[in-house]
Amino acid sequence: MARRANRCAAYKLQSVLTPDLILPAPSLCLAADQAALIMVPGVQIDSLAYMPLLKAMQRSASVAGLSLFAGCVHYDWRRESLCHPDDLKQRVDAIVASLVARGMRAEVPCFHAAHSLSTVFLQDYLASHGATAGQILLGGSLLRKHWNPVFSYSVPTLTIGAGLDGEEKYMRQVEQVYAQRDLDQRKFPFVMLEGQTHMQFASGKPPAHMRQELPAAVENDVAHAAISDVAVDFMRSRLGLHGSGATVQKLLRSTSAQLNPLLSLSSSCSEWSPAMGPTGIHLTGVRDDSDMYDPDV
Repeated sequence: MARRANRCAAYKLQSVLTPDLILPAPSLCLAADQAALIMVPGVQIDSLAYMPLLKAMQRSASVAGLSLFAGCVHYDWRRESLCHPDDLKQRVDAIVASLVARGMRAEVPCFHAAHSLSTVFLQDYLASHGATAGQILLGGSLLRKHWNPVFSYSVPTLTIGAGLDGEEKYMRQVEQVYAQRDLDQRKFPFVMLEGQTHMQFASGKPPAHMRQELPAAVENDVAHAAISDVAVDFMRSRLGLHGSGATVQKLLRSTSAQLNPLLSLSSSCSEWSPAMGPTGIHLTGVRDDSDMYDPDV
């Protein structure tokens, strides 16, 4: 307990000393409609690994008539660790302040995204603080505690899965689609991008715990463009902008077609619980990321 407290204290001290990734909206395509996206990196992944994806999102947003300011929290993982969802507040506020200093209007709607295990911390942080225009989970899912026994999560969330994800297992993603099947898909869409891997939500060399993935079936720039198009469409939809929603709907249809055999089997089960897969297969071995931390300690 004392060791953990010391680690968290060191984290908070170090957070003041480390630079965040700040990307103002491209000056040549500033539009009347502005938004911000604040990224929390996956554990053991450097903030710079998200620059290609965030720039791809800015390009996609510009084409759609939206000026997107973006930033990614930086952690020196050799000396820092993400201990608790509430630890994100100082870091998120710092990025917003930096973006405002670089030309963003203070009242601009802010979206939040996270990758990998950090999706666990972000979704609990936003559930408590609520100050977001929408959440984007990359290679992660809503924790079972938020939808079992009933769906109780209120933050609008786009979940983007990867068909070749070696971290967020395929059956865990199918389970999440099943759990969200009756929700408003404009508010809680789950889409799966075929041929992509967990690390393609970032760039560069993966950390040691991600080096067992299968090779991707698409190049990084193709993966980033696909992620960007659906993420920006979700953001525009949440902002109520004209012509939004088509990309999300298209991917919802393709995801449904891809997973339909498993989803059909799950619908035929007379009894189903989160301890069982959507096909009735017991998923004891498919962990929920909530097993990885205890926010009350």
